[in-house]
Amino acid sequence: MSDEEKKSLREQLEDNLEQQQDKNQTEQKKPKAKNKNNRVESQKSFSQKIEEFQNGEREENPWENVPKWKVFGGIIGIVLSLFFSIIFLLDGHLGLSGIFMMLPVILPLILTETGRHFLKTLSEELEELDQTQHKSTQSKPKRICSDCGWQNPQENSFCHDCGSKLGKSG
Repeated sequence: MSDEEKKSLREQLEDNLEQQQDKNQTEQKKPKAKNKNNRVESQKSFSQKIEEFQNGEREENPWENVPKWKVFGGIIGIVLSLFFSIIFLLDGHLGLSGIFMMLPVILPLILTETGRHFLKTLSEELEELDQTQHKSTQSKPKRICSDCGWQNPQENSFCHDCGSKLGKSG
């Protein structure tokens, strides 16, 4: 390759790079906010979206970024799990049928980043709920009925079980 050819090729590449950068800058002009579920929300009203759609402008389709093999694999997995669950159900193996019915739900939760994030959030919320319940059910001083032995809260004057009057010391 001669020097002139190299120069012209370099200039073409630089022009293409500048055009690509200009295109990227125009696409990034419209700010998009992400909510807590990492979904992109547009700041446009419904009428603005309709206008843009009629003019041929469209927002980014989130499915365009998903590799085709993942979509195809997911569809094949669901079809196979339904097929095997029906086969085992007809054969009388309810347990195996149930396992195959749960696979399309369980596997994406384990294998995808979104699923793992969901499970992490769910476990944190359940742990927080468990701590709240544990705090509310911690043992408070009880008054024991001398007649039946029932453990009553301190504020009760009468036994919850037998109805007899509770003593002052409990």
